[in-house]
Amino acid sequence: MKIKKIAALLSVLCTASLLTTACNSDNTPVQSLTPETTVPSTLKEEYNSTLESIDTGATEKLENGEVVWLSTWDINPINGKAMPTELELFKNQYGGSIKFIQCTFEERMEKLSTMVLSGDSPDMFPAADLDVFPRCSLNNLFAPLDDYIDFSDDLWKDISHLNDVYMLDGKHYVCNYSADAGIIMIYNKNTISSNNLDDPAELLYDGKWDWNAFKKMMGDFCDPTEDRYAIDGWWFEQGFVLTTGVPFISYENGKLTSNLDDPLINHAEEFMQMMNQEEFPYPKAQHEWQICPDNIAAGKTLFYPVGIWQLYEADLSMFGKPDEIMFVPMPKSTYTDKHYLPAGVDAMAMVKGGKNPEGTAAFMKCRRIAATDPATLEIQKNQFYEDYKWTEEMMDMYLKVKEMTNENPVFDFYGAVSSDLYGYIHNPMKEAFNSGASWTQTKESIKGGVEAELEKANKILADRNPTKPSTPAPTVNRIISEMGDDGVLYDGEPIGIGTLWNGDEAVKVTANVLAELDQSKKYAIDLDVVGGTADYHVVMFRVNMANWPAIKSDGSLTDDGGCAIDTGATTFTVVLDADDIKKASEQGGLIIWGHDYKVSKIRLYECSEDTTTTPAFKAEESAE
Repeated sequence: MKIKKIAALLSVLCTASLLTTACNSDNTPVQSLTPETTVPSTLKEEYNSTLESIDTGATEKLENGEVVWLSTWDINPINGKAMPTELELFKNQYGGSIKFIQCTFEERMEKLSTMVLSGDSPDMFPAADLDVFPRCSLNNLFAPLDDYIDFSDDLWKDISHLNDVYMLDGKHYVCNYSADAGIIMIYNKNTISSNNLDDPAELLYDGKWDWNAFKKMMGDFCDPTEDRYAIDGWWFEQGFVLTTGVPFISYENGKLTSNLDDPLINHAEEFMQMMNQEEFPYPKAQHEWQICPDNIAAGKTLFYPVGIWQLYEADLSMFGKPDEIMFVPMPKSTYTDKHYLPAGVDAMAMVKGGKNPEGTAAFMKCRRIAATDPATLEIQKNQFYEDYKWTEEMMDMYLKVKEMTNENPVFDFYGAVSSDLYGYIHNPMKEAFNSGASWTQTKESIKGGVEAELEKANKILADRNPTKPSTPAPTVNRIISEMGDDGVLYDGEPIGIGTLWNGDEAVKVTANVLAELDQSKKYAIDLDVVGGTADYHVVMFRVNMANWPAIKSDGSLTDDGGCAIDTGATTFTVVLDADDIKKASEQGGLIIWGHDYKVSKIRLYECSEDTTTTPAFKAEESAE
């Protein structure tokens, strides 16, 4: 199937993480080096000639070309990695080199702090794990980049929406090159076909790869008596939750926010609890917390969720033969209208006290060029085929997943604040999956600690960002209240979620929200809906539950406080006048009920006089 190619292929060849093979007592991954392989460590001559013709802006070699890199992985081409095009650019045009100081994942933060405090700072540190900002900047471990990189330059402007997130005191502390897929699900095509399962890739292309399809596939395949399981690895739980579009901890406009109470997170945790009860996960606890990715090639495990970096290896035999290996993104949540995906970033930071900021900035520039220049992208694509034995099918899927991730990315910052906050969330959020624990009980046990950590961090952030602007209002006048994709209207705290007949979900816009409205003005409520059957979406606004509301062609509230609109559309607008607001306020608020579908988004806002309600259709079919 033809897949639309996105404009930029991320420079990924030097971002491969080390293979996870076991874990510590706290269930955090232990990393070990992959076996040595024979992939060439130099580029082909024709590739070198191409790179020499690229203009990096370098007018002379660096006085100090050595950049010290503290990380769990080496930028230099070892252990089967191909030569990164950005390193070749840095070497040839700037006379640069990378000195690698290796550390484990567990010790890296402490080692970074020790080196900075001792006056022996490295120059550069990885920021792709979404766990260093604002943490390291607040602890004065990073240096601002703005004296060395002009983020308003054409080279960087297309990625400004990411780089501007990582700002304190009006300065940038992390250099992002691109957003990329956070977690993918690797599988073996022979396992799929031999068990008469639907191919996940085809399901994705057909718009059917969602939680329901995923559940059916697991049920059809899994049999613990034959050691057949659906999921192995360390990366599934957080990635699955993020398909709801809601991170555990969000960071917007200089403020960290907990979303532990969000109903969508609860839906994801309940799904994972069901997986545990059905014995779908590979039982790591029964195997001394060892994982077994080789079971993918053996046909014993259905999926191995992991970072996309896992496929940047010359030896992928643990997953099967080259033409058997395939992958898909996380399945779409059945509670949202969009296919949200866990997102990662290709990013690095400049360390405070580093001896070579000029060289660090030059390498960052080369890396950004490698991620955007058509010539370097073509070289990288060929390296995937030649060195990592990717198939065209894998490349198409990689581009598809990257495109989807950039459309609806979700970033989680629970690891980016403090070790304590990470500890409160990281393992507890996995307990529904690993042990069948109730998320309701788990979140109550950690909520106090999470809120205390965020309160401390937000106080420091407020001091460092005293003039941070708020999110600008949309062009549709002023938003009065806004509800996210979870189906809850927020007025300081989540309120009013409930159920009505047949278990349909309902949302209540409470009287205190309406009481704040200026009754001399006109307001509108916009709704986005998902689900239901074609041409039968009904939206009801009413305060009185006694009678089914009559349909009014203009969509306004009836005398009994109701309004029903029947249409095949998925977006609705209902206008409220002063009388509507008065009646609703007196009777306790408005109830918004999706019959046969789910409300995915609602906004209450001040509108202009010429705003009109969505007209009703097929009114005769809606009467009961």
